[in-house]
Amino acid sequence: MDTDNSLTTRFFTKVEKAPSGCWEWIASKTADGYGQFRYPTSTSTTKRAHRASYDYFYGGIPEGKQVNHHCDNPGCVNPAHLYAGTQQENVDDLMARGRHRGTTPRATCNKGHERSTENTLVNEKTGMRSCRVCRVDYKNKNNEKIRAQDRKRYHAKKTATKQGDNNE
Repeated sequence: MDTDNSLTTRFFTKVEKAPSGCWEWIASKTADGYGQFRYPTSTSTTKRAHRASYDYFYGGIPEGKQVNHHCDNPGCVNPAHLYAGTQQENVDDLMARGRHRGTTPRATCNKGHERSTENTLVNEKTGMRSCRVCRVDYKNKNNEKIRAQDRKRYHAKKTATKQGDNNE
């Protein structure tokens, strides 16, 4: 990250220090929880916030390395929790901490619903698990969209019929 004071100030207004020691990124995040920081340049490049933090505090990311977390928190930008490592080191860390696919199922789904036996659906063909509450919500939203489309078509057809009657 550039040492420009306005850029540094902008970066740190998007950080909240947590009791855990993590510096939590509170601005824009990717779907997988990594912070995003936009550099105000002619191309307006966006960089992951933990990479920008490492770059700022350690003077750049060594070639052939990536920035990994000791704390296992993708939203953390605390330089003390970051290290330059290889992809293999990151995978080894993932395996050691049990974050890879096929490990013990999480206690909740992505939206926070409990993963109890009653609330978990299992696809017999693939073995994939899904949350019953989320599945019902998804189907209800989809059904509402379909009903809205049907109403729109019905009214369009009815209007067209009325206009046809008036033209005779």
